[in-house]
Amino acid sequence: MAGAYYDPINCTLYLLEDTPDNSHFDLTKALIEQVNPSMILTSSKADDNFMDVLRDHKRDPNLQKWNASVRLANFTSVESSPCLSCVGALIDHLFRARAVSEPDEDVVQGLEVQSIEPLLLLQSMQINADALFSLQIFEDENHASIHSDKTKEGLSLFGILNATKTSLGRALMRQWFLRPSLSPEVIGCRHDAVECFVRPDNIVTAEAMHGHLAGIKNVPKVLAALRSGKGKRSDWQGLVKFAFHALLLRDAVLELHRASNVQIVGQLLDALDTAKFREIGNAVNGTIDWEESSSADRICVRPHVDDELDNLKHIYNGIDSVLSKVAVKVSSTIPPDYTSTLNVVYFPQLGFLICVPMKEEWKTEAGIDVLEGWTFQVTPRPFVLYPVLTLASHVYFKSQEMHDLDVHIGDLHPAIVDREIEIIQALQEQILAHDKAMGHACDVCAELDCLISFSSATRAYEYRRPIIASDNIIDIKNGRHPLQELVVDTFVPNDAFLAGGSGIGATGEVFYQDDALDEEVQCPRRSVVICTGANACGKIALIQYMAQVTESATLGITDKIFTRVQTRESVSRVQSAFMIDLNQVSLALRNSTPRSMVLLDEFGKGTLPTDGAGLLCGVLKHFLERGDECPKIIATTHFHDIVHPGLLDPCKLPIGFVHMQVLLAGDTDMLETQRQETRTARVANGYSLHSHAITCAELFGVPKRVTARAKHVSELLDQHELGRLLDEEMTEEEHRGLAEAEEVCRQFLAWDGEAHVAGEGARTVREMLAEALGRKDGE
Repeated sequence: MAGAYYDPINCTLYLLEDTPDNSHFDLTKALIEQVNPSMILTSSKADDNFMDVLRDHKRDPNLQKWNASVRLANFTSVESSPCLSCVGALIDHLFRARAVSEPDEDVVQGLEVQSIEPLLLLQSMQINADALFSLQIFEDENHASIHSDKTKEGLSLFGILNATKTSLGRALMRQWFLRPSLSPEVIGCRHDAVECFVRPDNIVTAEAMHGHLAGIKNVPKVLAALRSGKGKRSDWQGLVKFAFHALLLRDAVLELHRASNVQIVGQLLDALDTAKFREIGNAVNGTIDWEESSSADRICVRPHVDDELDNLKHIYNGIDSVLSKVAVKVSSTIPPDYTSTLNVVYFPQLGFLICVPMKEEWKTEAGIDVLEGWTFQVTPRPFVLYPVLTLASHVYFKSQEMHDLDVHIGDLHPAIVDREIEIIQALQEQILAHDKAMGHACDVCAELDCLISFSSATRAYEYRRPIIASDNIIDIKNGRHPLQELVVDTFVPNDAFLAGGSGIGATGEVFYQDDALDEEVQCPRRSVVICTGANACGKIALIQYMAQVTESATLGITDKIFTRVQTRESVSRVQSAFMIDLNQVSLALRNSTPRSMVLLDEFGKGTLPTDGAGLLCGVLKHFLERGDECPKIIATTHFHDIVHPGLLDPCKLPIGFVHMQVLLAGDTDMLETQRQETRTARVANGYSLHSHAITCAELFGVPKRVTARAKHVSELLDQHELGRLLDEEMTEEEHRGLAEAEEVCRQFLAWDGEAHVAGEGARTVREMLAEALGRKDGE
């Protein structure tokens, strides 16, 4: 499989070289989920299974539009060079889109390929759409109006960390979140920058730098518009703002303390060429007349830039006096009764005209009276430049004087426009000579924008710098859930330790946590964790995910994250919820490595309890049997029966257990049954096979008599005495009869018939049975 996609924000074409894919098309799905394209082009020779994968991406009411988007556009043999074939199809589509677009559409300006870059999947963490959704990395909230298809970022990791000021910075940060780097050097450089920006003596400077970044527009897109000849006044203003804020940004960078070893600072000083950008800003600002450009709705040139242009404008600006003199001369040569007033006007499209008010008699069948030597000029509608003039009130004529004016000064306005175009074209060539420098500076500024956003979040939420280790470990001290702590009244941080098999020789070990109230693990070196509650999985995974952006812990590099946390059901999907869960787990089984992280939350709950527990045990044992190849696994479950010598035996398998303690305010001991409104939770060693469901029910208002009954029934279930529930429906007389029958049975079972018959004072069997039954002999 090979692929190519186009990003209109930075005008870049990304290529995925020919890469082997499996029969489940996992790589294809990952590419589509990462890119999230609005249109997909593929070969008509693709097999049906591959086409089904592509259709699943757009399985919505717009399916007809999707079918129209899949077509053949190959330029080379797919078998010999899939990558070149993809590039050809994509470029062909971009040119077609330009050809059919209207001139004023923004899409035309976005279809410029400025650079071509490879898409290196092996250098970034692979995380699919289900994992992004489960970990709440992104959260799109629909617009309040049903008539709008716009979305906004909700409560998500991207939402709380994204404070970027530029469009390029936002796009880069989204790319970092979709594909976090696996390079310790790159991660370390980002951490160095964040650590520098959060220093107390650098906070004011960092905030000033962030403010200057707001003035830096999408320069690559502006340059593309200028290169295509469609540059607007706002585009030229964007260049001036870029040059101005780039110079201020460079001055602010020099005020940072202890920043000499920060890579982004060095890159910024090299990219922001003071002399070059000052020249660009002065050239644009000194050439373009912003006020006249706004009123004329085109790019105009300032005075004193070009002598020839100044002379033409001087004549053009003084034309009113000339026209007044010509109007007086013309009026003296016409009959007095022809018109009381007339004007001489100039239209750039038609030249000079005599403007005469419309008479009432001219509106009759007789028509307009044209003087000798004059010609009537007809215009079907008012001119756009002069909407005040209408045919209903004025009539326009040409005379010999008007023709003479056309010959001598009739091309004055076009001459001014042509000369300004020549000057702006020369300015444009001067600016485009530095397009690579400006593009590189924008890329560095986008990265700076992301790093300052991270530093702002670090200060706001009191994050700490992690230690990136070479070992495959997760060692978290007082770990916090970056999203949950924002929405709960009380949050208790917890420690966690996980170690993968590869590189350290550790075997997989399982941890267990009892209830679904929230937090995580605290344990020795192991690679598999079992707990309960989705947030338990989420915290460790988010800390690991953020560590490759910014957070606190000692962490190794994780190359992939797989989740089975939330089932993304839809009425348009033919799969059941359990089948969707199986697909997610199957993806982890096929593609996980020792450096991967697998999150399993309540896997198996969508089917029979016995089958679900068996599947969970089978998956965990499969991972454990990999030995040193076992990934880091966090699992949550309420299948207490799996803690059994025949299943996950804690005595035979390398399994450790933790459980959740419920702590009540003002008490340091664990109280699992007392009902109070204020409570927190923490993780403790050992395991528990009891649920806190009854306690939770009381906390959320379930009546006491209901919870008491539930507790009683649960105790009978634990004691295997569920039959006692049948006794509750018996009357008092039935209870007495049952007690008497029980006593008879006890006496009968205790009776030794042979001893009583053969011994001294022997009695008959009949007599002894009568005595045991409490009856007289003969009854």
